[in-house]
Amino acid sequence: MNNKEYVIHVDLEEKQDLYDEYNWNILNDKLANYIDKQISKSRFRDKIIIEISAGFMLPKEKEKMRNCIISHYKDVLIEINFYEKSNNIKKIMLFLLGVIFLILSNSLVGTINKVFVELLNIAGWVAIWEIVYIVLFTDNERKFKRLRARQLIKSKITFK
Repeated sequence: MNNKEYVIHVDLEEKQDLYDEYNWNILNDKLANYIDKQISKSRFRDKIIIEISAGFMLPKEKEKMRNCIISHYKDVLIEINFYEKSNNIKKIMLFLLGVIFLILSNSLVGTINKVFVELLNIAGWVAIWEIVYIVLFTDNERKFKRLRARQLIKSKITFK
C-alpha cells in the first residue's frame, strides 16, 4: 500500500499561540485541539507533516516547539495506557461480579423471594453487558486515540 503524506498547516502570529499561558513547556490547548481535529481528517497510514508558519521563531525556539509537540503526544499516550490498565481491572471486576450474581441467582431459585433472585439475575447481566459495551465502544475509541498519538509522535515537524 502506498502511504501518502497529510500536511497539517499551522499559522502562528506570536509565541503565545504555541504554549500554555502558565507554562512555556506545555503545548497550548487550542493548538493541540486544532492538530487533533486536523489529523482526524487523515488516514491511519498517512505520513503526517506538521508545517508551522512562524517567521518570528529562532532556530533554538523551533527545536523547543518540536520537542513540545512530541512531548505532548507522548503524555497523551502515557495517559491512554494508564487508563487502559485501570480499565482492564474494572472489566475483570465487573465480569467476576456479574458471574457471582448470576451463580447466586441461579442457586437461590426456590429458596428465597423471587424478586431478590430476579434482582441478582438482572444485576449479573447488567455487569456483563457493561463489559460488552466497554469492549465494543470505549476500547475502540481509545485505540483510535492511541494510533493518532503515535502518528503525531512520529510526524515530521517543519517550519516556514
